[in-house]
Parts: sequence; structure tokens; C-alpha cells
Amino acid sequence: MENLYNNANNNTAFNNIQCEKINSFRKKLFSSIENPMLAQQNAFKRIKAQVEGTEINKALRLDKIDNVSEFIKKIPIQEFSFFEPYIKKTIDGHSGQLFRGRPVFYLTSSATTGVSKIIPCSNEMFEIFKIFQCELISIMSACSPNISMNSINISLGARPFLRNIDSIPQGYLSGILGVNPPDELKNGRYPSEKAFMIEDYSERSLRIYNETKNKDVQMIFGLPCHILNLAHDILNISGKQSLNEIWPNLKVLGYSGTPIENYEQALFNAIGHKVSCVGAYAATEGPMGYEIPEYSHGNHTFTPTPEHVVFSFTDVDHPNSTPLALDELKAGGEYNVNISNMCGLLQYSMKDSIKVLSIDPRICYKVLGRKDAVLNIASEKVSQNSILQVIAGLQQKLNKVIDHFFVYPKIYDQKPRYEWILCSDNLKNISHFQIQCLLDELMMEASQNYKNKRLESGAIQSPSVRIVPAYLTKQYFIQGSGQGQFKMKNAFPNKSDFDAFWREKIPNMEKHL
Repeated sequence: MENLYNNANNNTAFNNIQCEKINSFRKKLFSSIENPMLAQQNAFKRIKAQVEGTEINKALRLDKIDNVSEFIKKIPIQEFSFFEPYIKKTIDGHSGQLFRGRPVFYLTSSATTGVSKIIPCSNEMFEIFKIFQCELISIMSACSPNISMNSINISLGARPFLRNIDSIPQGYLSGILGVNPPDELKNGRYPSEKAFMIEDYSERSLRIYNETKNKDVQMIFGLPCHILNLAHDILNISGKQSLNEIWPNLKVLGYSGTPIENYEQALFNAIGHKVSCVGAYAATEGPMGYEIPEYSHGNHTFTPTPEHVVFSFTDVDHPNSTPLALDELKAGGEYNVNISNMCGLLQYSMKDSIKVLSIDPRICYKVLGRKDAVLNIASEKVSQNSILQVIAGLQQKLNKVIDHFFVYPKIYDQKPRYEWILCSDNLKNISHFQIQCLLDELMMEASQNYKNKRLESGAIQSPSVRIVPAYLTKQYFIQGSGQGQFKMKNAFPNKSDFDAFWREKIPNMEKHL
């Protein structure tokens, strides 16, 4: 009886410690959200101390600036090319370029702006990423009373190690964080580092299943398409009908990189019931926002992270206007996001765009996507220019005219793909399969990002093609010809938006779809 009593006391003490940890992170997080400009000033002070005496500080004269508002107005917005010489010197072994001390990692970006970048990561910045993970768990704890810092969770990410640069590891942030979690999460984090290093996704899924099939998994983190792919792989491996049969306490999914809306129903079907989906808006350059269920009310909106990086914003319609601070944003406004971080990237243009939905009682926004990127289903962010390049290449290869086209991402058979509708009277003797293969080939040529995701097992499946008569869109052009600057929209973020468009503008299209 004494042992049972002691065990019960030990469990109670352990649970109390877990609750204290969760509450501590939540309290600090919500305090910064409710006092964003105070949090921004604190973040600025830490960044200023981090870059003291560095070459970037000498170039931008940050020592002459005392507060975050002055910093936002006086330091110009910079593209990556501005920081590149400092990064190259850091890689060559020169210290004190962007921040004090040596990098602990070289982070490889996901190439959503065209070329993969290497970003030196300071120890201070990496600690912020760790705190961000703990804060995310504290947010998720509101979704299920059993979630604690010790809860079993699966974190899906890229390879954590690519090579060493002068004995410093280089890899993708999602993988590095996966195998280097904060101390609070180490006991519950899966898969193992060996699993992270497996390149074949099916083989990796098998390893993850074997490591976790007897564990009480409560959370899964990752890109929506990767979570869905893992779910399907595990169901095939196990022979089960739903993940609920394997992990009955799986209650929350943490997603990032792409919107979750297109994936939710397929994920719920694979899990066997509806779960909470909590978004983490983050980039290689820093954490940028959380989806807080108490605030988003199921709409997948985000609240900024003012304690970790300094934000500034430029009006989408007036990109050369003076940058704005968090407290200067307007409800309904659309803005390009810039951040300053502990890696020494100061007033760095992220090329992300947001729409502010409300500012009272706190800031709430939707992520519109990467600037100049119109389609995004697996964190590949295909740009308008890439799409136009594909259509031009298709016409050239077929030697046929395509009058117009529509394209949107969709989940089909529980996997993501691009769906193309080609408006033309010149494709009657060409098979859909031939066009589909050409579109796939041209998409991979136009977008390295698409190619990477397309060739990852299950990340994106091959596109579909439908052909409709050209006269349908001609009618619409004639109807709109009296409008100044009339343009036909051709890229849609999802099938629902495309369906709403044609039903209003081209109702006769239905019989061809």
C-alpha cells in the first residue's frame, strides 16, 4: 500500500510539474500577445545586443537607434542579396559579420523564392525556435486536457543534416528541430534521428510506424501533405482502417508551410474522427505567428509572435511606403512582412503577404502566401510567372493555340495534385495523358520547388487535365470588354474558389467539367 501511495503521489507531483510548465509558457506567450509593442521593444533590445560590434551593425549603424519604432522607420528594407556578402564571409570563417559568436547551424531554406539560401543561425536564434515549439505545445494543451510537455508526438521534417561547413552542421530547420527538441519535449519526441535521415518516404514511414505503434501518440506535426502521406502509409502497413485504432488519443495536428483547409477532411477520414488543427506560421528566418484556437474560432487565422522577432510591414499596394509597426496595422489591410532576428537579418523582406482581419482586442491575420506566388499545396508556392511559362511551353511543344486556361490545387483520392482546365478547340487529336505528362514536365522545369515536392513520395501527384471549348471564355471576354483593365483570372487557390468563379461568370462551363 505504501508503494501504491508513493506512486500515486509521484504521478500527482509529475502532473503538477507538467501543468506548471505548460502554464508558464502560456502565461508568458499571452502576455506578449496582449502587449505587442512592449514585446517588440524587448525583442529589439535583444537583437541590438546580439549585433553589437558586428559588420552588419557598422553598415546599418544600429547603435544610433534607441527604440523599435525608430528602428522600423530608419533602417531600410533589405533583400537577401544585401546580406549575402556577410553570409559568405561567415561561411569562409570570418566571425562577427551578422551576430556575435559562431553559428551553431547553417540553415538551408526551402527555396520558395527561387534559390535555396544558407542562413547562419546563432545559438540565441536556435533557442528561440525551441521556445516557439514549447509555446505551440502550450497552445495545443487547450485542445486536449491530457496534453503535456511530455506527451508523445511525431514531428515530420526534412533531413536534419546535409553536410558540415567548417565543422558546423548544415540542414533544414524542420529536421534540425526534429532531432534537437527543447529539453521539455525530449521524452516525447519521435521519430529517431535515424528515421529523419531516411530519404525514401515509404521506408521512413515504416520506420516511424515501428518506433511509435506501441506509443500513446497524441500529436503530429508537419506539412499537411506529409502528415496525410504518413497516415496513408501507416494504414497500408498496419492494415488498420483508421489511425484511431493505433493511436486512440491522437487529438491534435500541428501544421505549417501550407493552408490546412484542403486537407482537413482527408486527414479526419484517415484518423477516424475530427481533431484540432493548430497552425504554426514560421520560416527559416524565424517564428512569425500561431493559430490560437481561442482566438481563431476554427478559421485558421494567426496571431503574431512579438517576443521573438521584430516585425515591420509595407502596404501591398504601396511597397515603397514607410514601413509600419504592429500597432500601425489597419483591419482589412494587406501587407508584405519584414522581420529582424537574432541571426542579424535586419529589416529583411520575407516576401510573405498577410491580410489583417482585426486589430482589436488583438491582431488577427490570414496568410495570403509568398509574394508573387499564387499556388501552394505542398509548400512549393508556384508563381504566376511559372504558370505562364508552363502554358507558353505547352503551346510550343504541341504547336497548338490555347485560348485560355484555369489551374488550381486540389486533394484527389486523398492526395494533392494540380488540376488544369484548358480552353481550346485545337486539342481534339491529342490525348489527355500526353498533355498531362507535358504539363508535369514543364511544371518541373519552371519550378524547382514543384519538382522537389513532385518527386517526394506522395507529396504531389501528377496533374489532371480537362479541355473545354474556347467559345466559353470568349463569351466572358466579350461581356467584360467594356470594363477598363479587364483581366480573366486563371489561377485559384482551391477548387471551391474556381467553382464559385465559373458558376458566376461562365455558367455554361458545367457540362464540360
